Amino acid sequence: KKETEEALNRADAIILIKNIVENSEITSGELEILSRCDNEGMSLKEKLFIFGVRADKANTKEDLEHNIQTFKEDLQKNLEIKEDRTYIGSPYVYLQKLEGKNDTPEMRKMIEFGLEKEIDSIKNLKEDIKQFYKNEAFENIKRQINKNINSLKEILEQVVYENSSEKLKEIYNAFHPRNKPKEWF
Repeated sequence: KKETEEALNRADAIILIKNIVENSEITSGELEILSRCDNEGMSLKEKLFIFGVRADKANTKEDLEHNIQTFKEDLQKNLEIKEDRTYIGSPYVYLQKLEGKNDTPEMRKMIEFGLEKEIDSIKNLKEDIKQFYKNEAFENIKRQINKNINSLKEILEQVVYENSSEKLKEIYNAFHPRNKPKEWF
């Protein structure tokens, strides 16, 4: 758990993969970790992309639609994840397509369930992460740099003050024997 948290803190983007057919709800452990902030104060859920997999394994279209709806509602309610950061698909079917196998039972099932566009969901996720890096991740890095600059500025201002002639006079006057009351001697 500690290693996972450390890796998530260092990550620029996080992809959470959930089985959309068997257990699509966010667990309390996932929610606990993803609700935290990383070492730079950025919420982990700001870096989060969610991929619901195994859509080709659903028994019926109605079951799959119910699971997808529950999945998306759970993500919105518990993590406030935007729908454009949520993907549904089947990596297995995507690989079949890449290999030129366009008429497999799994691919036919995806098409039958109205998920033809989701066959390329991995490709879409990849493109969206690229855009995230170009836009949001860059803005997050800029925000963190500005936060660090402001913190450093405060530290430097304190160092300058602590070493100023005013502060040194203050210290000198506070501890010089002629400035101390006679009962101190």
